[in-house]
Amino acid sequence: MNRYKRLMVPWGKDTPDAKGFFEYAKKHYHDCLKFADDIIPGIPTERETTVRVKLLILDKIASPLVYLYESWEVLSPEEKAKYSPELAKIHEQSKRMAEEAFK
Repeated sequence: MNRYKRLMVPWGKDTPDAKGFFEYAKKHYHDCLKFADDIIPGIPTERETTVRVKLLILDKIASPLVYLYESWEVLSPEEKAKYSPELAKIHEQSKRMAEEAFK
């Protein structure tokens, strides 16, 4: 599989991995917004300008989805399981199967 195909964001895929990835991405963007909110109080601006400044900050600190997907792909199964109950269940089942196989 070439690099382009491997890095494509899983839009429209109803899989545990895709669902977990989007939860991971939501958390990342939520954390970026909180970080931008922490920066803004030091900038004296009007409300409309504050929104623009927040968007500019977000644009600089938030990663595009394709890069987030790349970071998602290198997470351990334990880390991925934090973002998806289905992935957690799959991880636990595979762990049990491996333990039984190597007894």
